[in-house]
Amino acid sequence: MARRFVLAQSNLAELRYPLGSPEMEEFEAQLDAVNQLADRSPGFIWRQEFDYGGGDRPTVFGRDDYLFTLSVWADVDSLYDFTYSGQHMEMFRQRSKWFLPDPRPTTVLWWIPKGTLPTVNEAEERFLKIRSSGPSQEAFGFGRRFPPPEG
Repeated sequence: MARRFVLAQSNLAELRYPLGSPEMEEFEAQLDAVNQLADRSPGFIWRQEFDYGGGDRPTVFGRDDYLFTLSVWADVDSLYDFTYSGQHMEMFRQRSKWFLPDPRPTTVLWWIPKGTLPTVNEAEERFLKIRSSGPSQEAFGFGRRFPPPEG
């Protein structure tokens, strides 16, 4: 049976320093390479591209001081493998240099019909769900996964 659902993913991280500042140079210097790695990773389908340096910064929850990602993957395992390996993992280990700590979930996953794309507004709604009610079929993370609606 063909897969009818794919995985939407969003990350939200509050910047410790403004983009373009000397404190963010190391992070920004690696961003294109890590995005290109994602683009070539098994299971990768799509990512929303933002030109943070050129002013194409998404406003999330009414703020523009977040680094925000939105992508689509074939399944949770593909996304997990990319997230926790290679250059992305190295940057992830250093995240406290560039981002403020947040006790709330900063990653949210949810299933979408194959052939559709998630939106920034949808990601905001999913963050509200996981942060207010915990993991569920509608909004979850790596720690507590839910299968696609088709089973």
